[in-house]
Amino acid sequence: MLADLEASGLTGRRRRSVVGDAERRRTGIEPARELIAPSSVLKTAGPTRNPDASTSEDNGAGSEPPVCTVANVTEPAPPTQRHIALILAKDLAAHLATPMLVVDASGSLVYFNEPAERILGRPYAEAQMTTADLARAVKPVDEAGEPLRLEDLPLATAFRSGIPSRGRFWIEAADGYRRSLEVVGIPLFAHVDRLVGGLAVFWERAEES
Repeated sequence: MLADLEASGLTGRRRRSVVGDAERRRTGIEPARELIAPSSVLKTAGPTRNPDASTSEDNGAGSEPPVCTVANVTEPAPPTQRHIALILAKDLAAHLATPMLVVDASGSLVYFNEPAERILGRPYAEAQMTTADLARAVKPVDEAGEPLRLEDLPLATAFRSGIPSRGRFWIEAADGYRRSLEVVGIPLFAHVDRLVGGLAVFWERAEES
């Protein structure tokens, strides 16, 4: 058969086609075919790139730096560490119906309870201040209305002497009322020689006739 094909001048693909047809008729088996895809169909996966693009894009030249959009956050100041004696004094005042006021050794106000709020004329939540600030808001005066010095008040006397002190005076309260008070100042010691604060117990005196 090959001699006949050569004699007929069939070569190349046409020759293979004729041979294949003859083989298929003889055996009934389909000959294998070339499964090679044309190279023009094969493409590299991924995004296309402009061949004319500048190489500066690859190097990041001229691009804007990333901008941080997270705001600066200031950490809140840690709360003041109170001595256990002051914590217990505050807890005691919070559970009593007797007006009480607690200060630390530097004179800063630690707490006053709800019964004290009614006498002082302002809630404790609005009174984050030193005793000096409190004295300006709630003015201690004598019977004639003259201002009293802080160092002459019972709590300051108790700080100096180391023993409880008692006194009477008037206050011009934050709510505008004038009240006559009886006050006992008590120093608070963590140890014999360590003053950590003070406690003022006070009540409103009845008007004398």
